[in-house]
This record gives sequence, C-alpha cells and structure tokens, in this order.
Amino acid sequence: MVVQLVWAAWLYPISKVTLGNFQFALFILVIVQMLQYGTNVHSFAAGNFSVFDLIRYMIFIALVEELWFRGILQDNVGGSPLVGICVCAVIFGLYHIQQGWGTVLTTTAVGFLFSVARACGAGIIALTLAHGTMNWLNNSFLPPVGLRIEITWFYAVFALGCLAGGSLLYIYYKKRTLRVT
Repeated sequence: MVVQLVWAAWLYPISKVTLGNFQFALFILVIVQMLQYGTNVHSFAAGNFSVFDLIRYMIFIALVEELWFRGILQDNVGGSPLVGICVCAVIFGLYHIQQGWGTVLTTTAVGFLFSVARACGAGIIALTLAHGTMNWLNNSFLPPVGLRIEITWFYAVFALGCLAGGSLLYIYYKKRTLRVT
C-alpha cells in the first residue's frame, strides 16, 4: 500500500486533491452505514477504538483507493461521466476479488456510490474521509456479529440500495446543475 500511495501521489496532481462538495461524500457514508447496520446485528458495546486503525484506514486504504479509482482512473476514462462511473465501480469491485464474489458485488455497488459522488463534485479528501470512516466503523469500531437476513438477500439489498442511492444522487445533481446553467 505504501508503494501504491507514493505512486498515486506522483501520478495524481496535488491541485486536484481537494475537499470539494463534502455533503456528497457524507451522503454516501450515511447510505452505506444505514444499509449495512440495517441488515447486520451489531454488538455496539464490543467495539474497540483504535487511533492506529483509524489512521491506517484513512491513509493506507481509503486515500490510496480514492486516488487510484476516483482520481486517476475516473479522471482519465474516456466517454461520458456515466461510463467513467460504471467503469470505476466495476474495477473497484474486482479489486476486492480476493474477498469473494459477494464482496465484489457489494464493493462494486459502493464504488458506484463513491464514483457518483466524485462526478457530483466530492473531492478526493472528502471521499477519503468517508471511505476511511466507513472501513473503520465496519472493521474496528462496530464490527458486525451476524446478519439479520440471509447472505444472498444481504448482497441483493445492499447492492440495490447503493445503486438506488447513487442514482438518486446523480439525478438530483443533474437537475440542480441544469437549473444553474
């Protein structure tokens, strides 16, 4: 991850690493956490606060992935913004293939949300904060202890929820920008 971070920082212009419209990244975080905690049973008392894990998730996972996928890749995929969003989402999902096909499906859906937020004006820093916070909450602070629904239903509900949230955000943003211009 350190090599990926250095390489991405070298390839991606520092002037593009901005906060941007943070509300879009916050919207993504809320959608993902609602879907995840709505379908999982959590042991809230069992969470562990770890500053080291938070820093690790923010810098060595979230920042690296946001620079690569929503920065370098999404900024350089030709065609329409929708093509860039879809390509980034699929590649982001496949990047997590070592965790299984269910994870590929869910990370593709989350990647779609993050890519839509980027297209709507969320900056790399805002997306990094949302992404790192999401990873930290899900893995360190509020780990899931079990699903309330079957795993197949979880994958379907989670993916459809992310796609619906991203689509609504994209439609909202498009309508808002059309009124301004």
